[in-house]
Amino acid sequence: MRNIKKSDKYLCNNDQWRNFTKGNIYEVNGERINGMLFIDDFKKLYYVHNEDLATDFKDLQQVNEIKVNYEIVPNHYDNKQGYDVIDISKHYGLNFNRGNVVKYICRAGKKDNELQDLKKALDYLQREIKFIENE
Repeated sequence: MRNIKKSDKYLCNNDQWRNFTKGNIYEVNGERINGMLFIDDFKKLYYVHNEDLATDFKDLQQVNEIKVNYEIVPNHYDNKQGYDVIDISKHYGLNFNRGNVVKYICRAGKKDNELQDLKKALDYLQREIKFIENE
């Protein structure tokens, strides 16, 4: 594991956590014995043991080091309006399902099959509703 510093970001990729939401990004706020303190967008602090950090979170710095060829970005990701769906989802603290609802709604009609994108948005919305009903 690399040296972790304050303000590094991690993606929760496991839905077993009570305090964490799978798909949300958490920022390192400090180091503690055998673990890290994370903070979310609402400034709430969380403790994560190093073993859980290695298995249930993805280091976004390592993900961001992957080079992207922006010349081949498909038209449905075109961002002429200046709004990025990922930034909007993060701003509103949306989890994976809710973020995907926004994503598919925003790109509906910009690809070959508008109806398919709307059905995908509906599928993610139904998954989120089912998740909340089963809590």
